[in-house]
Amino acid sequence: MNDILNFSNVNCKNCYKCIRECPVKAIKIENDKAYIVEELCIGCGTCFKACPQDSKKMMSDLGQVKEYIRLGYKVIASVAPSSVADLENMNYKKFVAALKKIGFYKVEETIVGAKIVTEEYEKYVKNNKQQLYISSCCPTTNYLITKYHENVIKYLMPIDSPMIAHGKYLKKVYGEDVKVVFIGPCISKKYESLDQDSFGVIDKVISIQECINLIKDIDIQNIEENEFDNKPLGNISLFPVEEGMDFHMENITKIKVSGMENVKNLIKSIENNELSNMFIELNACMGSCVGGIGFKHDRGIHYRKNKVKEYTLDRTLDEEYLNEIRGVFKNLELKKEFKHYGIKFDTPTEYEIREILVSIGKKTVKDELNCGACGYDTCKDKAIAVYRNLAQRHMCMGYMKDRVEAVSNVIFQATPNYIVIVSHDFKIIDINDAMANVIKKKRDQLIGEYIGDYIDINYFIDVLYNKNDIISKKLKWKEYNKDIKASIISLNEHRALLGIYIDITKEENQKNTIKEVKLNTINTAQDVINNQMRVAQEIASLLGETTAETKVVLTQLKELAMKGEEED
Repeated sequence: MNDILNFSNVNCKNCYKCIRECPVKAIKIENDKAYIVEELCIGCGTCFKACPQDSKKMMSDLGQVKEYIRLGYKVIASVAPSSVADLENMNYKKFVAALKKIGFYKVEETIVGAKIVTEEYEKYVKNNKQQLYISSCCPTTNYLITKYHENVIKYLMPIDSPMIAHGKYLKKVYGEDVKVVFIGPCISKKYESLDQDSFGVIDKVISIQECINLIKDIDIQNIEENEFDNKPLGNISLFPVEEGMDFHMENITKIKVSGMENVKNLIKSIENNELSNMFIELNACMGSCVGGIGFKHDRGIHYRKNKVKEYTLDRTLDEEYLNEIRGVFKNLELKKEFKHYGIKFDTPTEYEIREILVSIGKKTVKDELNCGACGYDTCKDKAIAVYRNLAQRHMCMGYMKDRVEAVSNVIFQATPNYIVIVSHDFKIIDINDAMANVIKKKRDQLIGEYIGDYIDINYFIDVLYNKNDIISKKLKWKEYNKDIKASIISLNEHRALLGIYIDITKEENQKNTIKEVKLNTINTAQDVINNQMRVAQEIASLLGETTAETKVVLTQLKELAMKGEEED
């Protein structure tokens, strides 16, 4: 199978919903991203529909179809009868006209092939006596059986599907060089068109939604209506609804099963030899083809089923046209051989499974929750997927939760900070050992106690009623002789308050010591300055007295000297 469906790694968010929905677990998780494993895939498109992140991507043939038309090929549309179920407010005649407008050479209904396939089924049942017969019109159920249920392959009708039969008919009538494009809601038809034994019969496959995009620029309201190029073939147009296959088979029970879970359950019954003498119509989509993935799915299955029924009321059988078709099919080979794909899985031993389970915390059977969050039905199934490199060990939600909680608990207990969680009535929900040691009680004894008996709750009250968290508020625990930097945060979702206290007593003591040293230094410096000033003043005073005395003596000497000169 080719890479028709896959996921965008950009949007994949590890939700594992694609694995949960995949009926055969054909999804691989690698580097936390989902990938479709083509050899395991059955082309149902369930993952495409289920992805909540819009991460899926589908290979589109729109570009090639446009190129066929541009290059002048005769492009013929084979339109599945289920298409009329939802053409987005457009009747089928407008739809046909729009296809012709953009360049389709012919537009026919796939019921041309469905009618002949039905008759081939009747012939086969009449001429081949066996216990069970399973319709082979649905590619997905065919892949499910041929890949995973080898013992059931023998019951598949060895006849081409209506799409392949119609493709062979169109190339017989219009020439081998025409390009046949199948239009329908079935994504699995993209895979079927590429099967080795039918390759080249259907050149391209586009879904209803892709086709709507192809004709979106056509003025639908003002376009002239057209009929299909084939003529009506009666109630065969009911083929896409669950009860649509109208077979004429005597002495045999006909049952119809749709939806993957119902199909899988039916196959299990076959493998258990619980059924016999039955013709079984299997359809992967719930409600049959009208539940196809290729619809936009704004409307429900029952709406689409009723639209097909309404359409069929106007499709009376044209016997002459039917005989013309039969004449063409006489020269066509519609046999199909179904073979086992030979998928082989490495099977782990019980010891290897147990080793994987133990590595993700599943040490005993009681630890195996089988919750399905990882996408697998049981923990053992997930372990087997890990062994086959389809899953990663950490995909277990319970395991990851336990790991996170374990790490959180280590941090909660190992931190030197004091932590307490209290309820809105200020009862202790949890407290770490560091804070319990300050209070001088055991942690278990403090759970449920009133926090106000041990520390001031004014800040808790402030946060609870004023709705403003407190961050890094300095306060004093006088009763414990500690300086604290407190942060109190409201945990609204849990109706609780979280208190985180950083002990800054040592830092505060250091600050106080440094402050005291500074003050002592300042005081000492001031004393030195004062002493220096006093000494300076004393020296100045002494100097002043000495200078005065010297001045008196010198004045007297001067006077004596002057007097001596006069006498001489």
